[in-house]
Amino acid sequence: MASRAAQRRTVSVLGIAPYVEIAAARGISAARLLRGTGVAPAVLADPTARVSATQERALVARLRALVPEPTLGL
Repeated sequence: MASRAAQRRTVSVLGIAPYVEIAAARGISAARLLRGTGVAPAVLADPTARVSATQERALVARLRALVPEPTLGL
């Protein structure tokens, strides 16, 4: 379980945009990538939005599962 500090820490949605772009370049939709992460696809359209650190970690884990390429550098 994430620590309380990690649960409070947030990340700009602009910080997760590259992950969405990596997935899209490999034919994976944003909706598919975000499934199960707690991040709604509509959040990506708001450049002022923020997501929790826990959601960011879930997104990275999902990306690594969907794109099992060691060259991703994640």
